[in-house]
Amino acid sequence: MDFQTLHQTLMTPAAAPPGLIVGIVFILVGLSFKISAVPFHMWTPDVYEGAPTPVTVFFATGPKVAAMALLLRVMGTSFAELVPAWQSLIILMSIASMVLGSFAAIGQRNIKRLMAYSSIGHMGYALIGLAVGSSDGFAACWSI
Repeated sequence: MDFQTLHQTLMTPAAAPPGLIVGIVFILVGLSFKISAVPFHMWTPDVYEGAPTPVTVFFATGPKVAAMALLLRVMGTSFAELVPAWQSLIILMSIASMVLGSFAAIGQRNIKRLMAYSSIGHMGYALIGLAVGSSDGFAACWSI
């Protein structure tokens, strides 16, 4: 997938093929699963709790940073012309992640599960920068 070629193809959003929206949704689903955004978060607390502590620390940082960078790159470069098509979906995922991550963390007794719900909430905060759909919003994702 060449991001620049895809961007050049999508310079006129009206000419975008209908299957492209389906492709955007599939890319968002895959990367949202990787960053543990709601509604693709269900695996996170169980995996964090069951994994050894060093593995939990790695799961909480490395893959999430890489997936968020890829999400920003794909949505900010290739699909930048189609912001209205994906912006509302990102806003809903962001709000749901922040709310669920915050409220589900309140009753946790296990530190690893608490860390998992905190991670879900923080991904919601990072997704707000993506939802803005501008370079300032993308830059804000890295200041969290």
